[in-house]
Amino acid sequence: MVEVIRHASGGGEKKLFNNSAQLWNHSFFWQCLTPEAQQPSGRLAQLIDDGFGGVEPLLQKLGDEAVNHFSNGWAWLVLDRDHLKITSLHDADTPLVHDGMVPLFTLDVWEHAYYIDYRNERPRFVTSVLSNIVNWDFVAQNLDGNGADRADQEGAEARSSEAIS
Repeated sequence: MVEVIRHASGGGEKKLFNNSAQLWNHSFFWQCLTPEAQQPSGRLAQLIDDGFGGVEPLLQKLGDEAVNHFSNGWAWLVLDRDHLKITSLHDADTPLVHDGMVPLFTLDVWEHAYYIDYRNERPRFVTSVLSNIVNWDFVAQNLDGNGADRADQEGAEARSSEAIS
């Protein structure tokens, strides 16, 4: 999937890019969530402290990015040359096609992500997700630069097959 996304982006194949990137973004997003309360630890906690002064300031800035993102897209926590950065990308855009962006966490800010439960209250959705269900273990794993593969449909299929056997 990652190869398809990068090929489509570089080749100007907008329809292929939009569909494949949205599939990947959503696959990544679902792994960013967990029903179990977690806190960052280890190297991730240190990067958060160094870059933002703690978890709460990080979540505030990420929440602000998500809430203030105009229209459809994704709020992202990325690793850029050993520093955490917060950004947002429109529509199907993804860190996979931007040099220096290693995806760590994303929050879906397309209206479909929250409308049924939150109607047009994006801020309440963002606060609810960020304060309750962030999968910090997954975010920390992604510091190794392999987060792209963790959400790759082909890789997920292979991991499922291995788990079954």
